[in-house]
Amino acid sequence: MRHIVQKGSVSYSETFKGELSKIRMTMLDVENVLRCGCVLEEGQLESGICRYKVETDRMGIVVTFLSKTEMQLLKAWRK
Repeated sequence: MRHIVQKGSVSYSETFKGELSKIRMTMLDVENVLRCGCVLEEGQLESGICRYKVETDRMGIVVTFLSKTEMQLLKAWRK
């Protein structure tokens, strides 16, 4: 995951970005979660897509991998 953040492609929707503003998170917060967070559970299969929760002590995001070099951000929250 960290390799994708550094050298791959990370995508997100306008809906995702809108969620961030509602919960007062920035893209810098998202980068920090991706860089410093942990995946504590196995991925969950929903609608044919395997989703992973990446969490820090204060925030979390849900991601899915589109390929070995592409990741999509799906949801974010504050704890």
